[in-house]
Parts: sequence; structure tokens; C-alpha cells
Amino acid sequence: MRMIQLEEALKDHYARRAARAIEAEDADALARVIPHHVIYEKPGMALEILGRAVNIASCETYRWVQQWLRNSDNDCLRARGDKRWQMMILLEAVCEKSNVAEAV
Repeated sequence: MRMIQLEEALKDHYARRAARAIEAEDADALARVIPHHVIYEKPGMALEILGRAVNIASCETYRWVQQWLRNSDNDCLRARGDKRWQMMILLEAVCEKSNVAEAV
């Protein structure tokens, strides 16, 4: 029971930090929020954290994600498999799943 409470507290903490990064439209800060091991070993947890963050952040999130992903300056990040690119792809999926994309 105690481990579940700790994990939920961590998810809430990461979600608040992710929401601040999203509202600031800062992909670098967003990439630093969720540790690598969570993304690779527990991708479901990473998606849940981003889902909570999207609920906190505004509807402008999806527009920002789309603009960032389509920016040709970020293509080199995709080619390298950079964490910023991975986070933005996960965030795009969360936005689409939570119907934030339809609101835009």
C-alpha cells in the first residue's frame, strides 16, 4: 500500500513539473522531467504522467506539439532518437488520446 502511495505521489510531482514545462512551451525542460528509466522501462507510467499534465495544461498544448514536431530544426533530434523528440511524440499521443486535438 505504501509503495502505491509513493508511486502516485511521484506521478503527481512529475505531472506538475511536466505541466509547467508544457505551459512554458519548453521541450528541453519537458525532457528533463521524466527520468530515462521511466520512459524505457515503464512507458505506460510516462504516458499516464503526461496525461495528467495535459489535463492541467491548456488546450494550446496540441498546437505547440504539432508546431514543434514539424519544425525542421528538430529533425536532427528525431534522427538521433533524442529524449526531447521522444517526449514530444509521447505528448502528441496523449493529446490525441485525451481529445485535446479535437478541441483545437
